[in-house]
Amino acid sequence: MDAVALLIATQPDRSARIEASLTNRSWRVVAEQHPQQALERLRAGGWSAVFCDEYLRGASPGGFLAWARRIAPGLPFYQFATDPDAPQRAFATPDAVLPFPPDPVRLPPAPVTGAASEAADGAQVPLQGDLDTMPLGGILDMMAVAQQSAVVRVSGGTQGELVLDRGVLQHAAAGDEALGLRAVAELITLKEGSFRVESYRPPRKRTLSLPTATALTEAAKLADELDRDRTLVARVRRALPAARAVAAGYPPSPGAIVGEGPMREAFDTACRLLEANRPQVGRFSHLCLEHEEGALAIVMYGEGRLLVATGDRGTSLRLLAALSAAVRGAPA
Repeated sequence: MDAVALLIATQPDRSARIEASLTNRSWRVVAEQHPQQALERLRAGGWSAVFCDEYLRGASPGGFLAWARRIAPGLPFYQFATDPDAPQRAFATPDAVLPFPPDPVRLPPAPVTGAASEAADGAQVPLQGDLDTMPLGGILDMMAVAQQSAVVRVSGGTQGELVLDRGVLQHAAAGDEALGLRAVAELITLKEGSFRVESYRPPRKRTLSLPTATALTEAAKLADELDRDRTLVARVRRALPAARAVAAGYPPSPGAIVGEGPMREAFDTACRLLEANRPQVGRFSHLCLEHEEGALAIVMYGEGRLLVATGDRGTSLRLLAALSAAVRGAPA
């Protein structure tokens, strides 16, 4: 039996180059440029492997990979990338990341014998499961590829809800307060809990209006920033356990604040101080002060992000030193 490869690549020149290279390795290639049609072909079964280019229009390689893993879990999946050694941000792992232009030495040869894979029976099982085996990002990614409409509920240590309408994310909520991108960022990083996909119902409140793939990209960046901010807060807290509040975040986005103690009050005070003093001194990176009720220190880092701490009177310089050391990465 011929080894049949499904190739999904939406740039014609790259698709032709990949197809020629695979043909030289004895693969019989069926090339598809439209993700929706490629999904239908994948569901039909009869494939020996899937080859996916990193550049797709209307889908993401990660989303297509997530669908492939669900429809045919044992089917080999290979991704082409200009820099195959670069870190891959995805919610499922391909069997290999191959270089583009294709390197004949690294291309997997077509198997000589063996039947091609059929679509898995489990493809029709309702979408539900545990987040430790099926990360939420992968579920959303493949729903974006299929342009599905649904409500995704998350339960466990963190409760959450996401609403998608034909691949557009309309609403996201996590825990008691997180909404929009902040909620997506919180949910896609969960390692524990479960999810369930339900029939679409319009949300009572729209907190987003983004293609799901775009929202996932932005939420992943925000998740990285939140993780960094939490690390800074922990460093300051270890250095000054008696600090009243420690907070970190980006001023125009109060939903991105993380911290301990009365962090919102501290963060709001820091923002007001920055705006009040900007006309006189312009942009500055460090500030500390004493006032009737205590002390406050601020350090700016990154692209306008703030690290703030408050404490008792007489501690402003210690607060500032701890913030500065945390941002530098030095032991505080």
